[in-house]
This record gives sequence, C-alpha cells and structure tokens, in this order.
Amino acid sequence: MCALLFDLVKPVFTFSNLNKKGDSFSIVFIETNADQFTLVFANCFGNQLKVLMDVRSAMYNLDGKSQRRDYLSAGKTILPRVYFSLSLGYFFLAELWISVLYKKQLTVFCIHFFMLTVLILKALNLLCEAEDKSYIKCTGSAHDWDVLFYIFSFLKGITLFTLIVLIGTGWSFLKPYLQDKEKKVLMIVIPLQVVANIAKVLVPRKKSLEQCEELEGSKLHRFPLEQY
Repeated sequence: MCALLFDLVKPVFTFSNLNKKGDSFSIVFIETNADQFTLVFANCFGNQLKVLMDVRSAMYNLDGKSQRRDYLSAGKTILPRVYFSLSLGYFFLAELWISVLYKKQLTVFCIHFFMLTVLILKALNLLCEAEDKSYIKCTGSAHDWDVLFYIFSFLKGITLFTLIVLIGTGWSFLKPYLQDKEKKVLMIVIPLQVVANIAKVLVPRKKSLEQCEELEGSKLHRFPLEQY
C-alpha cells in the first residue's frame, strides 16, 4: 500500500508536477496546524523504479511578532534564555564560593578548589548549550558549539563523580593521600563516566538511524536535512 494514501500524510511535491524540461525544482510548503512534522520520500513503485536526488530543505517556524525564522521547535524556542540564565546562576555561585575561600584561607583544602572547578565547568557547559541552541534557533546550525558543549559536559561529569568519591573517602581534609582500595574505586568510576558520556552522544544518533531503518522498511525514506 502506498504511503501517500494515508490520511496523516500531506504531499509536498509529486513527480507529476515536475517540469519535464527541468532537472530541479523549488517549493515552499506552509503548514498552519501546530504539530511535529518529518520530511520523507515515498516510492510507491518499490523496486520497479529507482530514484536518485539531492535534497536541501529548511524547516522553521515564524515568530509571531517579528516574523523571523525560528529553527527550534515551539517547545524549545525558550531554551537559549533558560540555559543562559542558569549559566549566570552557576557563575554567581562560583564567584560566591571564591569569596568564601578567600575569607576562610586558613581552613581551605584542595577539595574546596576541586568544588570550584566543578562549578565553573558546569557554568561553561550551560553557556555552550545556550549558544548552541541560540545558533540553531537563528541559523539552523550549531556552528560547532555542540562540540564545546560535549567537551565541557565530559569534563564536568568526570570531575563531579571524582569529587563525590573523594568526599566520601575524606581526602584532603581528613587525610592527604588515598588508600589502594580508594584508588581502585576511582579507576572504576572514571572509565564508567567516560563510557556514559560517549553513550550520551551516540545513543541519540543510534535512535535516529533506527528510525531511518524503520522508514526504509516501510518504503519511506527520510531526507538528510540541511537547514539554513
């Protein structure tokens, strides 16, 4: 059964509308109903007909007041401001913690500077996430801010779990060294955190590939989208 016969499918363009003298076409499709949409290609002839093409598409919402393009979905358009506000909050906490360390210099240990490092990395992580979402919102592309986000997320995750283990062992303020058993715990926790951060990047991509395989099995093909 051809996928174009389903009621939920809204045809954007069919080959019957293609100009016989031309080898390319451009179309603007306006959707007024609020929902989540995916651009797919359906070949109702199956193996009888092979189609090769290059597709470039831009999907965006229009801002109600300024009519500017917003490449984030309706539920995510506020995320840049949220992440930026949270990053400012963490920078404020880091500044507050620095002032506490300055006033209590006689009772400051290495573990306290470790805590400061975690706060700064978390603030930078949120700042990069805010810039990532902001660039996607305006241009449709992250412009490599997602790479910085994953880097700071990786560093933050490792330092946070290392900090938790060190606090549990009483390092720095109770004893200046770690025992062999505690070192083994760190040797287990840190590689696990590395694997967790790698999975955080790969799992969403794997889900996307699985969705593409499901579409291919139903004779629907998802286009690789290039947003501008």
